[in-house]
Amino acid sequence: MGMFDTVVIEGLKLTKLPKEVSKFLATNNSTLPNDYQTKDLDSLLETYFINKDGQIFKNVAKATGKKIAYISPFTSWKVNEPLLIKVFRKTTEKKFNVPRFIQHTKSVRQKTHLTNTFEIYSYKEAGGRYLDISYKVTAVDGKVKKVSLGTCQIESEKSAQERHDRDAEWQVEHMQKTQEKLVLEAKWYYPILREVYNPAVFFASLAVQKICGKLVQCSYRWRGV
Repeated sequence: MGMFDTVVIEGLKLTKLPKEVSKFLATNNSTLPNDYQTKDLDSLLETYFINKDGQIFKNVAKATGKKIAYISPFTSWKVNEPLLIKVFRKTTEKKFNVPRFIQHTKSVRQKTHLTNTFEIYSYKEAGGRYLDISYKVTAVDGKVKKVSLGTCQIESEKSAQERHDRDAEWQVEHMQKTQEKLVLEAKWYYPILREVYNPAVFFASLAVQKICGKLVQCSYRWRGV
């Protein structure tokens, strides 16, 4: 899907829905979503809010002036690699200077001066079927001036059933593979196999990458670059 931004609707009245869509939601005791995605803005995983008056706000990080201890987001990662690979990484990977303290920030809402026409879209599941809905929003100086309905489609019962069948098949296959892996890991020879086979594949892939890199360099010379 790539990068996107989130737009949260907080009270703004959207365009009236077609009768069949309103009936579909009411029948399944459901409502329209409040959060939508858009790829027409910065696409930096930002969060925007639109209130009942159409004012557009944006979440921004504001410095508080305080310093807090830096906690690496990778601290909780536990990579259970074979010993040879661990030693290789430890001796070859670059060490980075990790800061002890960083600037503390807090998330605040800030009015925007956005002038743009952008599409917001969402997928709402109700009664086992998806509603694909989108709106086109026109904003001037941070205020919504116009909202029009774009896509508004209900997934057919046939497509929904096929999707559920595929999901069920995937779950069965996933459980089977998981069980096979557990059976293999329970074998007495698995630790030996893991410490030999995995490093062999790892270093072979590194060798192939090196060779390919050299071939690419040589190709530049052949072309006269």
